[in-house]
Amino acid sequence: MPNATIKICVIDDDDNVRNLISNALTKNGYRVQDFSTGSAGVSYVREHIASIDLVITDLRLPDISGIKVREQLSDIAPELPVIGMSALINEPGLSEKYLEVFQAMMSKPFQFSELLDKVDKTLGLSNPDG
Repeated sequence: MPNATIKICVIDDDDNVRNLISNALTKNGYRVQDFSTGSAGVSYVREHIASIDLVITDLRLPDISGIKVREQLSDIAPELPVIGMSALINEPGLSEKYLEVFQAMMSKPFQFSELLDKVDKTLGLSNPDG
């Protein structure tokens, strides 16, 4: 599988959402490591930075916010792409605000095809014209 060398870190405190995202990515050939807290995800990235290609994080986590996750990851690896996701980004102005922090944003709930498309585009694996 062409994606088998790409490793994605998924951070979401909702077990069902985290498992669904991880399973969808795994079925499409990505290697996935998932975490239920932001601090656990950041710690893992810190220890394995050479093997992580992308992080997908929820914005509302029980320990630290997704914005704080992004800030800490920027200190570790400024070039590491991070996709944020939340059910709240459809509020006026929020999507633009978050796109200043994250490479891409996803509004929950989303279709798996949208997830895979966003991952491919963020990693530069798809044709930008569609």
